[in-house]
Amino acid sequence: MPTPGGGSALITISYWRSIDHLHAFAASPIHKEGWEWYGKIQRKWPHIGILHETFEAKKNGWENVYSHSWPVGMGQTKHLVQEKGQEAKWVNSLMPAVGGKWKTMRNRMGTDEGFDREFENGLPETV
Repeated sequence: MPTPGGGSALITISYWRSIDHLHAFAASPIHKEGWEWYGKIQRKWPHIGILHETFEAKKNGWENVYSHSWPVGMGQTKHLVQEKGQEAKWVNSLMPAVGGKWKTMRNRMGTDEGFDREFENGLPETV
């Protein structure tokens, strides 16, 4: 990805089952090893930086919509599913959001259905 200075950047995004799982990783030996490596190379390669952001999304508190676009970010995540008597497999939870209950954000997220019907012909005019 291009940067404002004309260079390039490598971005790694990770998704965690919970904040507790993220904290467990932060306390793990591999995380400590990574920080030790970064501490050693920082003076030699000052252009290398680390960015850390944490967001916690509650169930039914987020959505991702891709229209004429390849899924990125959350759209590329997969979940390990194992049905009784079958081998575990990684699956993507994306589905077509076409018409019916999938028409509005609040319906897709499982929240107040009536709110979206109120504005199905557009938002009210502002004064």
